[in-house]
Amino acid sequence: MYAKNREHLYNQQFNIDQTKFATDNIKTTKEMVNAMKSAKQELKVGLEETNIDEIEDLHDDMDELLEDQEEINEIMGRAYGVPEELDDDELMDELDTLEEEFEEEDEQQQEEVPDYLVSAASAANDKKLESKETPVEHKELTEAKQEMV
Repeated sequence: MYAKNREHLYNQQFNIDQTKFATDNIKTTKEMVNAMKSAKQELKVGLEETNIDEIEDLHDDMDELLEDQEEINEIMGRAYGVPEELDDDELMDELDTLEEEFEEEDEQQQEEVPDYLVSAASAANDKKLESKETPVEHKELTEAKQEMV
């Protein structure tokens, strides 16, 4: 019996909720219709005051002005003494060739250093390292050099 009463109460609550939902929907619909009518009136008045041909002409004029401005920007952006058309592939090939030439020059310079200069340079580096070493490191390096001899 208790379960049956509870079910009746749930059904009544459901019916009330459905009725409330329906009335809220009607109120919202009425508000939307009134807003649409008001918007229609405002649009009608606004369109009567506006000439579509004037808007189209204005838009065309703006397009022409922007095209002119773009042309001016292109003219001002040109570099002096540079050909109009540069091929990216040609430029990359030239850059690669220059890089290869620099690498070859570096290799030739390394090959041209005489042996006596290389050993003198390494000795100078050893002296620089020894001057920067702590006394303990200096002692260890000196002992290692003596052992090698």
